[in-house]
Amino acid sequence: MADFRLDRPKAEERGLFRRRSRSTSSPDRAGQISEGIARFLGTPRFIFYLTVFCIVWLAWNVWAPFDLRFDSAANGFTALTLMLSLQASYAAPLILLAQNRQDDRDRVAAEQDRQRAERSLADTEYLAREVAALRQAINETATRDFVRSELRALLEELRDEDDDAPEQDEPRKRSR
Repeated sequence: MADFRLDRPKAEERGLFRRRSRSTSSPDRAGQISEGIARFLGTPRFIFYLTVFCIVWLAWNVWAPFDLRFDSAANGFTALTLMLSLQASYAAPLILLAQNRQDDRDRVAAEQDRQRAERSLADTEYLAREVAALRQAINETATRDFVRSELRALLEELRDEDDDAPEQDEPRKRSR
C-alpha cells in the first residue's frame, strides 16, 4: 500500500507529469498553466535564458563551420526571427489570459471588500446606537454622588427629628 497517512498534509507532487486532482477542472487547470507561463515570462530568469539562447544562436551561425550553419546572416537570421515571433505570438495570449484571470480575482476581492465594508458600517452604526442608548440610560439612573447626597439629606432629617424628639419625651418621662 502507498504511503497514506492522515496525520500529515498531502505533499505537493513535483515533476513534469503531476497527477491532476479531482477538484480542479480542465479550464481552471489550463488557466493555472497559462498563469505559470505568463509569470515565468516576466522574470529576469526568462530574459537571461532568452538572451543566452539568442547569443548562442547568433554565435553558432556566425562562427561555426559554413556547412553546419542553419541560419545565415546574409538572410538576416530569418529562422531566429521566426522563432522569436512564434514565442511572442504564444506569449501575448497567455499573458492576456493571465490578466483576465487576475481581473476576475480582483473583481471578486473588491466585491468581498465591499460586503465587508458594508457589514463593518452596519456594525458601527449599531454600536453607535447602543452607546447612545447607554448614555441616555446612564443619565436617567442615580449616580453614586446623587445617592450619597440623598442619604445625607435623609440622615440630616433624621438627626433633626432625633434632636427634636428628646425634648418632647423628657416631660413625659418626668410625669411618670
